[in-house]
Amino acid sequence: MIKGFNIKTLRKFKFKEIITPIVVLSIWTIFLAISFWYNLVKVDESRETIVEVAAREMIKKDIVYRSWNASHGGVYVAVTKNTLPNKYLNKVKDRDITTTDGKEFTLMNPAWMTRLTMKRYKDLYGVESKITSLRPVNPSNVADEWEKKKLIIFDLNPKEKDLSEITINKNGEKVMRYIRPLITQKSCLKCHEDQGYRVGDIRGAISLSLKMNTFNENISESYYTLLFSHFIFWIVGLIGLGVGSVVFCGRRRALELNRAKLLKAKLRAERANFAKGQLLSSVSHEMRTPLSVIIGIADVLSENADSQNRSNISLLKRNALVLKKLVSDLLDMGRIDIYSLQLKLTSVDLHLLIESVIASIDTINSNNDIQIRYIFESGIHSIRVVDELRLRQILTNLTNNALKFTERGMITVRLYCEGEGGQVIFEVEDTGIGIENRNIDKVFEPFEQEAAFLTHKRSGIGLGLFITKQLVELMGGIIILRSTKGVGTCFRISLDLPTAEKEVAMKPSGKGVPILISDEVPTSLNILLVDDSADIIELVKLFLMGTKHRLTTATNGKEATIENEKNNFDLILMDIQMPIMDGLTATKIIREQEKSKGEPPVEIWALTAHVDTDEVKGILSGGINRVIQKPVHKSKFRAELNEFSSKARYRQLF
Repeated sequence: MIKGFNIKTLRKFKFKEIITPIVVLSIWTIFLAISFWYNLVKVDESRETIVEVAAREMIKKDIVYRSWNASHGGVYVAVTKNTLPNKYLNKVKDRDITTTDGKEFTLMNPAWMTRLTMKRYKDLYGVESKITSLRPVNPSNVADEWEKKKLIIFDLNPKEKDLSEITINKNGEKVMRYIRPLITQKSCLKCHEDQGYRVGDIRGAISLSLKMNTFNENISESYYTLLFSHFIFWIVGLIGLGVGSVVFCGRRRALELNRAKLLKAKLRAERANFAKGQLLSSVSHEMRTPLSVIIGIADVLSENADSQNRSNISLLKRNALVLKKLVSDLLDMGRIDIYSLQLKLTSVDLHLLIESVIASIDTINSNNDIQIRYIFESGIHSIRVVDELRLRQILTNLTNNALKFTERGMITVRLYCEGEGGQVIFEVEDTGIGIENRNIDKVFEPFEQEAAFLTHKRSGIGLGLFITKQLVELMGGIIILRSTKGVGTCFRISLDLPTAEKEVAMKPSGKGVPILISDEVPTSLNILLVDDSADIIELVKLFLMGTKHRLTTATNGKEATIENEKNNFDLILMDIQMPIMDGLTATKIIREQEKSKGEPPVEIWALTAHVDTDEVKGILSGGINRVIQKPVHKSKFRAELNEFSSKARYRQLF
């Protein structure tokens, strides 16, 4: 029993499953037909070869006994009616002799003997052959047209040993014509010297005509053998194809069943993976709100604190920022794994970017034994097209990593170009603890760290380098790690970044020259804060303490639409994720309220924990003017309010 072959399988055949076997059988039949035709052609070619070989061997036989005859000066035979004296040898002395007992003998030269044997060969076997010449002694040896052409070829090219050709005779039969030249030897001069021939001259040829149908019987047997063998092959192929089709269909159905199971498993895994991403996003959102409060309160408290408390608050804020970094890493890992981050390309000054990264690292570097320096290649074109946020994240991760595992010495950030293509190279090198060679490959794996790292200060969860490698590869670059245990580590990043012109720092949107208004006298704003977190509301109140701005609060989107109907706000700070009514729905209603009243649109800023690029795009497309991501820093928040306040005052002047 063949696996997969049974009656049930036969019953389950569908039309579309029969099409393939029919196509395969057709191809098999065509292939065998071509093979049969090809072999027939080869059989015909072999018949021609066989006939040519046979003709050549027959001529060789004539040449041999002619040579034997000539070497003896001719052969005497008894005179009979079939062996009459050669009248063309009248001048040869002793052509005819009589023995002592009265018997008469005549001299048979090679040509005369060949002529007689050829006649007998024709009578017995039907093979026509003759001696031919362009200057024959015997008129019966006159060359026909075909022979004349070949004799001329022999005269022009004495190196030709023989010639053959398939022609049609006067009876319409296909014949193999073969001709071989006769070279004059010394023994030949006895009869042909008076014709002027010399040793080595071509004095004629032996010509032979062999009918092709002489070998038809053997060829017919070959035809039948070919036909039978190809028919057997076709039958075997038909049986094999039938059995194979049944087995294939059975196995194909089994594969389809397995494929369906795998697809279900894949869908389950994708759903689980998506759920993981959703969980990470949700966790990130929920953690950013309390982090915003912690960092914001730390900003407020540090303003009036003494040196001791300011140091404690700085410690609190620093650890909150570390926690923020871990949350961002977890969210980035989820996005890389599930959605694949989208790059936002802009013109960036690499010098300013690197200096900014180093400045931010310096703020958390409390170790006076570690210096951070920046070295760059002179003349490098620093304005490049790149995703600024992701490149900053890469360099920050690498520099943070270097600071984390360096006790003393130097952290060096290098920038230079390499190769004809202008590859931009970033290097971050430290004099830290280094990595064992056997553990280098593990460094870029998620949640993997070198064993010595685990007991080191701020060991983290091992996502920074994993995310860095993913981001570098997303940008089409390569990251290479070199490290020596106890000496230090160097990360080298190669990116293909197109050059760009430096962007204008400020582009006025209206006509005329913009008027700059000092932040010291900001316009007081009527602000509506919409957030379901009481802590965030209290934080914003603290941020606005000491300013002339007026603050109204709402805990959900529905309350925000009601407050907007009653008041004329300059700015609305809108949380996105809220109960009862979310921020985007509230924004849509507010925009509709403005249109119905014919009022100018109010400025709405999203104050949100959503940080995903696609989420931010969705927020901005929903009528929001600006997105401020949590956690919010007081200084930055106040600066943005002052900037907006100045613009509002400028609008009031006109």
